[in-house]
Amino acid sequence: MKIMINEALGKWGCNYKSEDFRKVPKSDTFFFCTIEEAKYLQNQMLGIVSYDSRLFDVSNWLPMIEDKALNWEGSYYIHAGQISDREIGKFCRSDKGDKIWAGQIVRDKADAELIKTQVPSDTLLFVAPKTQISREWRIWMANGKCMGSSPYNNPFCEYTDEGGEKEEAIKFACKLAEMLYEPDERYVIDIAHTPFGGYKVVEYNAYSTSGFYDVDVEELLSNTVESFM
Repeated sequence: MKIMINEALGKWGCNYKSEDFRKVPKSDTFFFCTIEEAKYLQNQMLGIVSYDSRLFDVSNWLPMIEDKALNWEGSYYIHAGQISDREIGKFCRSDKGDKIWAGQIVRDKADAELIKTQVPSDTLLFVAPKTQISREWRIWMANGKCMGSSPYNNPFCEYTDEGGEKEEAIKFACKLAEMLYEPDERYVIDIAHTPFGGYKVVEYNAYSTSGFYDVDVEELLSNTVESFM
């Protein structure tokens, strides 16, 4: 198994160039790339991409894990064209795993109107109350085991950094995989520690299209290769 990384994936997974991948038509290559590239690679059958957007829709995994999810209570779905004053103060994001729109806190009426103009009106949105998070980790999972982990570096989140440990978050992710739910053979799970609810699932993402953040990339690649054996 050969591993290929889009060097531009970096911290945030942007500045992609799909034409770079046309030079590597090898079916035994596993690609770490952006979502846009994953779609291209799958369509052209150029290699292995652990990605299926349907598996990572919120409406697909949230009912499976219920109260283990960060936003299980008080969440609901609407179409983007239906946003109103009711959504002010709440978090909205696309239900889709490929995140046609990443989401935001709706702070006021202006935000609500802006979403209506930016997001297609028939886009299904997941709406949830704001929840305090003390720490968050991104964990790469394959065959029920942790392949690598990293603190989740999101400049738009304010973490209290009190309570919660990486090792416990990994144990929580592995327990979920063993006892409750796995969206795919390989996936990324974002785990948060909340001051009052303990460890919770923020979301599931595709293994090969998620930003690396501060993960030990060399170790992640080595473990990924071994997971295919």
